[in-house]
Amino acid sequence: MKKTIVIREGEITGHRHVIESGTAEFCDDKLYVRKKEELKHEEHDTIVIKPLKKTKKKNFYKITQVVEYDPIADEMVRVAD
Repeated sequence: MKKTIVIREGEITGHRHVIESGTAEFCDDKLYVRKKEELKHEEHDTIVIKPLKKTKKKNFYKITQVVEYDPIADEMVRVAD
């Protein structure tokens, strides 16, 4: 049975980064994949995510928040999507 996994929701437009899968897991900002998955997004093309390598351990991708330097405020700020 397929489940919908929301990786991130956009702060500005309310869009979502979603995987519809029966095998992927998302926990503590880690995306575990056992087979090829599709990351879907309303505003750009689908991204294919593949297992990193064949091992007995689970393969995972660390999901991070992108930041950039604001020279006017002289600080790092989160990039809004």
